[in-house]
Amino acid sequence: MRRILWAAALAVGLAFSLPAAAADFGGDCCADLEERVAELEATAARKGNRKVSLTVYGQVNAGVLWTDLDNNIGNDLSKDATITQNGVDPSFIGFRGEGVIRPGWVGGFIIEVDLRQLDIGNSGAFGDASPRVRQSAVYVSTPMGRITVGKTGQATEGFDEIDLSQTGVVARTLSIQPLADTYLTGIDRPWWDGTYRNVVRYDSPSLAGFMVSASWGSASGGGDNWDVALRYAGEFGDFKLAAGLGYRHDEDIVVDVLDVTTIKIPLGDDTRNVILASASIQHSPSGLFLTGEYGDQDWSGLDVRGWHVKGGIEPRLVSAGRTSFFGEYSDQKFDSGPGNDLTIKMWGLGIVQSIDAAAMQLYVSYRVYDVEDTDISQVMAGARIRF
Repeated sequence: MRRILWAAALAVGLAFSLPAAAADFGGDCCADLEERVAELEATAARKGNRKVSLTVYGQVNAGVLWTDLDNNIGNDLSKDATITQNGVDPSFIGFRGEGVIRPGWVGGFIIEVDLRQLDIGNSGAFGDASPRVRQSAVYVSTPMGRITVGKTGQATEGFDEIDLSQTGVVARTLSIQPLADTYLTGIDRPWWDGTYRNVVRYDSPSLAGFMVSASWGSASGGGDNWDVALRYAGEFGDFKLAAGLGYRHDEDIVVDVLDVTTIKIPLGDDTRNVILASASIQHSPSGLFLTGEYGDQDWSGLDVRGWHVKGGIEPRLVSAGRTSFFGEYSDQKFDSGPGNDLTIKMWGLGIVQSIDAAAMQLYVSYRVYDVEDTDISQVMAGARIRF
């Protein structure tokens, strides 16, 4: 028995000594490891301090655009094929930082820079995508809501994104993109949704699916810009629903018209009041969806009304992700008095294929605009990938 105990003790001692001997590869191993760690630290992105977390996010959305402007009215605006950024949902990069003040209280910032393909001279020549700071703001989130100060979206910004399908990557309600970026100096819809401005904004907590937002900022020409919005998101059995209702008052001085060669689209100037309503519903098992938006603008001597409906189905036909088939129709009317009406109508078709493994969507969209009996047709094919 005693011999057995001595043999066991000897075996245990050898077991503990072997790993130490096996790990002794020489004195240079630690130096090599420290050098490699130093290289990784030198090439890694680092935060300025340990109190604020930093998140980098964004997307790239680009493709090929074909345009036919009624057989080259006025000048050479028709394009066989042009590589361009997609103005429907532009490429951008964002930085968000947050630090915990106390439980339930968070202080943070957001900076976003997007890329737009603007033809400012209305010459039909596509330039390089130009960076633009669209958000640069700080915020404080509390149990009572979030307050944001700086350049950020107005309360009614993003109403065209109230869409439960994935087709917003290439077709948004009451939007005339990518036509706006390529031929209308970037002016879209005309400004139905709120935009990115220097404002103070408040967003309430979500209560039973409802959220209230409000923003205020001084106008560049004097006066005030302010708006309020009510949003809702919820589910009822197999159906998902999202909706929004907003009102905006702007006092910026803006251009009188949009110029598409010989086509003049009046916009008015000075003060305007905008009413927006948007909704989207989707049947989850089948993928059937319907999205729409209505807008009413009152300018000095100019009334603008528009509506847009988009519907389709997005089943999962392949393992890669959902496939969306959709059709859309839009009607916008500019009324500046008896006999001075102008109407822009649009219809379109498209398909979007999601690639879940790469956070990517591939898409093709065809749109035909009818501006006072002048047809403008566009085909956009491309891809968006998010990170």
